[in-house]
This record gives sequence, structure tokens and C-alpha cells, in this order.
Amino acid sequence: MSFDLIDLFPNLLTLSSLALWAWILLRWRKGEPPLAYRDRPDASLDVFTVLAVLFLWLMVPPCVHQFMQPTVAPSLHNVRLSCVSGVLTLLGFMATLFAASGYRPHELGIGLKQWADDLRDGGVGYLAAFLPVFLVLLATKPLRSEPTMHPFLKVLQKYPQTSTVLWMILVAVVIAPLLEELLFRVVLQGALTKRVGPKWSIPLVAVAFSAVHSWPDSLALIPLALVLGYVYHRRHSYLAVVVLHAIFNATNLVFALLSAENAPAGS
Repeated sequence: MSFDLIDLFPNLLTLSSLALWAWILLRWRKGEPPLAYRDRPDASLDVFTVLAVLFLWLMVPPCVHQFMQPTVAPSLHNVRLSCVSGVLTLLGFMATLFAASGYRPHELGIGLKQWADDLRDGGVGYLAAFLPVFLVLLATKPLRSEPTMHPFLKVLQKYPQTSTVLWMILVAVVIAPLLEELLFRVVLQGALTKRVGPKWSIPLVAVAFSAVHSWPDSLALIPLALVLGYVYHRRHSYLAVVVLHAIFNATNLVFALLSAENAPAGS
């Protein structure tokens, strides 16, 4: 059954993404954007706020590591450590962002007022990102090997218990999207767009987002980051890009679980 799912799941997603791209191209030919533009009050983060957030992003994890010593080899302890540092960094981001900028959450696209539209936009964005990401993954397959596997996937293979899966969901599907979208889309892209426009800010932030992830996964994350940037620019919604990012990470986790379930014993 799970072997069938491994084949069926990506095939359905590929066909859905292909159909969506056909619709997107038809709209572009008519001069219509794929996503309607949602206006919001003009908000521009100053350099001090951006630097303060970046400082927290760089300093909180090392400080957490001083109290919770990480192991050299991939381990469940390191996953828990990532959860703790991620939550503390996210709380620091929120406190610094609103205290320093003076903006209210909705002025930066953070809110639940149009949550149904945001969920839809996140889902559509995910389908748009799936096909280009999948194609880059296929093109970079020769670069992938056991040493380049993400440490969390190694933990999942080594400790395939339910508790491990729950920790993975917390860190990859909940904390990482909340943290990374606040940093890269709301803060960095928001600040850059006011200064250089979306034609520069979206690709620049996409490259930065991809660069902080491990090689060669970073290559496949470039199209994902471009879609995330476009969705945030058009919809000005933190929730939409968090949902998109969360679905993407959840899909990767499902694929990893299905692959681990059908791996030969002892592999």
C-alpha cells in the first residue's frame, strides 16, 4: 500500500502543479496576474529594526547551545534543541519587531482577518512551487548522497518512533515556517521592497533564504523561495507564506516517512 502511495502522491502533485502552471500562463498571456494584489497600510522597517532581528537570529541559537550542548552526530536531542532555539528566536523577533518599528501586526501582514483567503493562497502557492522544485531535485540528484542528507532525516531513519515524528512536525512544520517567513519575507523582503522594489527584493531574499540551508537542498529551495516571495508581495500575508512553507515541509516529511517505512531492514 505504501509503495503505491510513494508513486501516487508525487504523481498527483505533479499533475496538479502542471495544471496550475497552465492556468497561470494563460492568465499571464491575458495580462492578468496569478494573484490579485492586496493593499495594506504603508509600512517600512528601518535599518535598526532589521539589524536587531538579524542579531537575534545569529545569537540566540549559539546561546541556547551553551546550555543544551548539541551532539556531534545527528540525534533527537539536537532536534529538541532546534525547537527550543527556534521558539526563543521567534519570541525575540516578535518583541523586537513591534517594539522597534512601532507598527501593529496587521500593518506587516500578520493577522487572521482574512484567514480563509490566506489558507487558499498558501495552498495554491504550494502547488505552484511543487513542479519547479521537483524538477530541480531531479536535476541535482547526482549531487545527493548519504553525507549530504539533512541531519533531521538521518535522525528520522535512526529513531523512527512516534515521538521522533512529533518532534519533527513541531520543528519543521510549525516552528521553521513561522520563524523563517517572519525573518525572510516580513522583515528582509519587506524592508528591501521599499528600497529597491520587488523585482530585486524577491530574488535577493530568495537567494539568501536558500543559502542558509544545506547543500545541495539549497538549489531546490530557490524556486520555492521565489514563489514565497511572490505570494507575500502580492498578498501581504504572513499566514499565507507560513501555510505554503508548512505544507512544503510537511510533504517532505511524509515522503521521508514513506521511504523509511519501505527501506530494507538494516539500511
